[in-house]
Amino acid sequence: GFQDAYQYFSLTGYLFFSAFRAIPYAVLFYTLKSREKSNGKNIQGVAWGGLAGILLFIIWGSWETMYTFYTEEHTSSTAAIAFIFIPVYAVISGVIGAVLGYVINSVINRFRRD
Repeated sequence: GFQDAYQYFSLTGYLFFSAFRAIPYAVLFYTLKSREKSNGKNIQGVAWGGLAGILLFIIWGSWETMYTFYTEEHTSSTAAIAFIFIPVYAVISGVIGAVLGYVINSVINRFRRD
């Protein structure tokens, strides 16, 4: 399985897909930078929630794309295209995670004040 999975590995290919993987993290970074000045209380919830949403979606999407390398199933010839779209869709899961993190952090902060 390992031999099949990495037989076409190249550094340029890895860097190409890494540029796409950086997109959701860049969106999260700039979102946090813009919110930093307006309301710093719940920024940790937004950061951790967004990071969890992005990371979980990328892990899930990558596994769904690559698990056929480790089983006897047929691997699609266009499976590599998923590595371009997974990070783009991870922006959406990052936004959902950031909103959930914001809500959870707001509730926790509200109970701490009382």
